[in-house]
Amino acid sequence: MKYYLCAYILLLVGLHSSAIAQDGYTGGGYVNHNTNLINGDYSFVASKMDLSEIKGNALFWDDAMKGHVVFKNGKKTKDYLLNYDALNNLLVFNDGEAWLSVEPRTIDSVYLFHDDEQFVMRNRRTKEIDPVLMQLLSNGTYSVYKMKVGKYKRPTYNPALNTGNKFSEVKLKDVFVVCKNGRCFELPNSVKKIIKSKTLPSKLKKYAEQSGFKKLKKESQVLEFIEVVNQIADDSNTDN
Repeated sequence: MKYYLCAYILLLVGLHSSAIAQDGYTGGGYVNHNTNLINGDYSFVASKMDLSEIKGNALFWDDAMKGHVVFKNGKKTKDYLLNYDALNNLLVFNDGEAWLSVEPRTIDSVYLFHDDEQFVMRNRRTKEIDPVLMQLLSNGTYSVYKMKVGKYKRPTYNPALNTGNKFSEVKLKDVFVVCKNGRCFELPNSVKKIIKSKTLPSKLKKYAEQSGFKKLKKESQVLEFIEVVNQIADDSNTDN
């Protein structure tokens, strides 16, 4: 919740991120209107996006990708050009005329395609974070997701003194999340912090201690770590 305080303030004052993207969506303010996303069969409120002068990138993906959305009720959309505004927790899509946005509260999964690759995002929540879209990195006994959390800085420019920054600024960082049986937890950036954690499951802390890893700052480190943890967990279940 703490990560989205800035985003909430951002929405109140009508200022939004403006990450320059190759596909044309750059973020911005919006005006609510009803949009029917699933061929006349599923309606919800979406938003028209306007540009604004804010530095930084609030988008999860560098470029939008073609893909479809699966809702919690099982309904599926046709293909759209999609991206995810991680700062404001909005799925953005192009209907052929304009960039629109929709809150992901009714979304289960988003499937994105680029060349021969498929990327999956799912609606998940942790104790610290309300439901957001996260990229699935690895499936197993323990699944790993990546989400991006953002910070928003207001302009500090003083025209009388000609000092400070004239632009608002958005910065995103990667946060990795581990899930098992519907429960998700933010993954600290070191095994030492996992072991000392008061919120992570005891078995995960035990497996982490046995893994032989130390730092978990990079995506590659996290993926190697969770592969070893899953192997330890599976071996443990086989022995029981």
